[in-house]
Amino acid sequence: MRISQLIFVVGFLAIAPVSTLHAQLKDPVRTQQGLVAGVTSADSAITVFKGIPYAAPPVGALRWRAPQPAAAWSGVRVADKFGPSSIQTIVEGRVPWTHEFMAHGSISEDCLYLNIWTPAKTAGDKLPVFVWVYGGGYNEGSSSIDVYNGEGLTRKGVVFVNFNYRVNRFGFFAHPELTKESGVNASGNQGLLDALAALKWVQANIQAFGGDPGSITVTGQSAGSGIVHSLVTSPLARGLVHRAILQSGPAIGTATTSLAAQEASGTQFAQSMGATSLADLRKLSWEQINPAAAASVGEAAPATNPATNAATGGRRGARGGLVIDHYAINASANEIYAAGQQLDIPMIGGGTAQDLGNFGSPAVNLQWARNRSAKGKAPSYVYLFTHALPGPRAAQEGAFHSGEIPYVLNSLGMIPDRPITDTDRKIADMASQYWANFARTGNPNGPGLPRWDSTAEQPEMVMELGENPRMITPAVPAARGGRGGAENRN
Repeated sequence: MRISQLIFVVGFLAIAPVSTLHAQLKDPVRTQQGLVAGVTSADSAITVFKGIPYAAPPVGALRWRAPQPAAAWSGVRVADKFGPSSIQTIVEGRVPWTHEFMAHGSISEDCLYLNIWTPAKTAGDKLPVFVWVYGGGYNEGSSSIDVYNGEGLTRKGVVFVNFNYRVNRFGFFAHPELTKESGVNASGNQGLLDALAALKWVQANIQAFGGDPGSITVTGQSAGSGIVHSLVTSPLARGLVHRAILQSGPAIGTATTSLAAQEASGTQFAQSMGATSLADLRKLSWEQINPAAAASVGEAAPATNPATNAATGGRRGARGGLVIDHYAINASANEIYAAGQQLDIPMIGGGTAQDLGNFGSPAVNLQWARNRSAKGKAPSYVYLFTHALPGPRAAQEGAFHSGEIPYVLNSLGMIPDRPITDTDRKIADMASQYWANFARTGNPNGPGLPRWDSTAEQPEMVMELGENPRMITPAVPAARGGRGGAENRN
């Protein structure tokens, strides 16, 4: 365990004047838990706050429970470092995802931290808030990933927030005893409940950072899109989400796995670990639960038998996934739409030209828009991202799954090892402006941008985002590139 990595230095910092610690620190901001001081970003007009706890560490008796409120602190907490990522296997890259698309650094069960980039000068600025939810197959991912840096989009006039949520066996684990213990007769969606807790923290605190708690756009890519889609169709998210963007994920929808099936899987895992109760499971170290993750960061996991190795999912630990628990998720997305029970808010949905499977295909995304508009009035906008990120494999990979992220988040500057061109920067400026406009008004259009029609205006057309942005009637592209993408990063 790297306990020392999880402890923030508060003692001296709590009593020393902030101005004597780092010249770039701004005046501390008061949150419900205490004072927090940020640091100046690479852009001197932006202040960044890293590693703010939005919930209590989900360790010990809190493992697998819904997130609990973060503890208060005294003095000033200097928020200049990302918190640890959730337990997961750490790798340098996985084709086509190079270093800047992967999580690095420390991992811990104590991972429920968020980060804020703000251009605001005062708490009264009331800027639109853009909340990013990472993908990774519900099995990996982190708010500290390079291309998720919020500075570029913040320059467009939004307050940018991202956060860690629990993944794999720690974030999506159901068990009959957990269901009984919960008080709501549900288990299995810990990662989704983390997202809800982060949004509640944002709504309660973001005004102090210059954000508008009444203007929150939640955006996710791949599995992150699945979480956002679940929020849009969850009764627990009402009042927390005002606009949503689904990147490479409208057809992922929400869960289709039943709670009973997920509980059976959890019971089987417990048996494989020799655990006869939930208390026994909580006594296990995280290294025992996910030995692959332990090995990836050089931690020695206790010896396990072959059955245990199989139960933990081999190389990367057990996969996670959303479940219909009849608490956070009542039914599939299409069933929610058919009943008219979704949040009727403006939404963008789309994918990349080379997305694997169907979740990025224009035909599927147009069907998503029709489903949600059947009993809703808010507009839908559909896109197809067609530009390939430069690199040695660009011709083979094309516009690969996740390849649009550094463009729409305007974070190309976080990719030093690819031959970025003026064309790339122009596309990023355009795409990120659409995203910022949408966060501000619920409509991506604005001065100097090609017109993007909603599906109500052009039912069979989508916006092509690339070198020649325009409304097109798309053909479904053949899936190629991104080897292993459907398994590892959706």
